[in-house]
Amino acid sequence: MRLFIFLISFSLYADTLLTSSINTMFFQNKLNKSEVALVKGQILKTYNLQLNKFVSEFGLQEPCQNTDFLWVGKLLISKNRTCILKDGIFREAEARDENPFEFSITYLKETSDSYLFVLNKREFFENEFGEFILKTVDKRSGQASYETMYDQIPGFSGALKSVGNDLYYVIVEGYEENYLYKTSIDNFLDFKLSSPIPGDLIIQFEGLSFELWMQENKILVDNSNAYGSAYDSLLIQDDTVKTGMNKCHIVGTFKSKWIVNCKGKLQLKSVLF
Repeated sequence: MRLFIFLISFSLYADTLLTSSINTMFFQNKLNKSEVALVKGQILKTYNLQLNKFVSEFGLQEPCQNTDFLWVGKLLISKNRTCILKDGIFREAEARDENPFEFSITYLKETSDSYLFVLNKREFFENEFGEFILKTVDKRSGQASYETMYDQIPGFSGALKSVGNDLYYVIVEGYEENYLYKTSIDNFLDFKLSSPIPGDLIIQFEGLSFELWMQENKILVDNSNAYGSAYDSLLIQDDTVKTGMNKCHIVGTFKSKWIVNCKGKLQLKSVLF
C-alpha cells in the first residue's frame, strides 16, 4: 500500500515525457499548445504532447541555433532575430544587434499577413523609464519591423506575458513594491507614443519580478531562472503569495500543468515548489 501511494503522489508532481542532454532547449508552439520543440545543435524536433511522440524534424542554420526563441507557425522569433522554415531548414530571415537592455519578448496576436510581438526595454542606471517596442513579422518573408509603442513607463520591471486576448505586465514602485496590471491586447495596440499605458490593477505584491507565467488561476513570477537569476520565485493564487525556488525552466502550460525543462528532462508538473 505504501508503494502504491508513493507512485500516485509522484505522478501528481512530475511526469517525465522525455530525457535529453542538459544543454537541450525546449519551447512551446504559440499557435498549437500541444507541440513542443526540442533544439539540440543543428536539429529541431517537434514533440506532440497529445500523442507522446516526436512528429517532425528540421534542420537549423547556425544563427538559428542556441537561442531561446518563440515558435510561431513556420517562424522562430527572438528579440533580435527571425528564422523562417524553408526546404526543411530554419534559416535566418532578419537580424539586428542584440540590445542588453531589452529583456524579453512576448507574442501578441496574428493578423492576415503578420505576427505581432512586444519587447520590453529599460536602460537601468541611465533611464528611469522603460519602453515597449512592437515587433511586426511578415508571415511569408520573415522580415521584421520595430516601432516604439510606449516610452515613458516608470519603474518598469521587465515582467510581462500575454494570455489569450490579454497582456499582463508589472510596474515597480519604491523598494520592490510590485503592481501587476492587465489590459486587452487590442487596447494595448491602440497606442500613442508617450501616452499612459492602459491596464487594470490585478494584485500588489512584494519582492522581485523578472518573468511572468500564467496557468489557469495561478500566476508565477519566475525569479529563479530568468536572465540568469537565482532568487525565490512567487506563486500567486487567490490573492495569496507563496515563495520558493523554482529549479526548472518554464516552457509553457498544458492541461492545467506546467511544462518544464529540468536539466534536459521535459516534464509536466502540477507543483513547482
